[in-house]
Amino acid sequence: MGNVSNCLIDRVLTQRKSLQLRILLRAMSILTPGGRIVYSTCSVNPVENDAVLAAALNHSADLRVSQFLINKHQGDIGSRN
Repeated sequence: MGNVSNCLIDRVLTQRKSLQLRILLRAMSILTPGGRIVYSTCSVNPVENDAVLAAALNHSADLRVSQFLINKHQGDIGSRN
């Protein structure tokens, strides 16, 4: 039973990560110069937070992290120059 629930949890996390990444990439695509994106989740899971942020930053050379407060689970992923 444990393996089934672990597989289900992994699948749900993968789906959430994919959805969150698509939303974040869409926001990045319409961000204007000098604009800012704030990425925040209600999860403390690294798959939904760090992994999404890393994947999004890999898609854009001109986006930078300006502030990231992991201890408070708040992040401002950056601004476009």
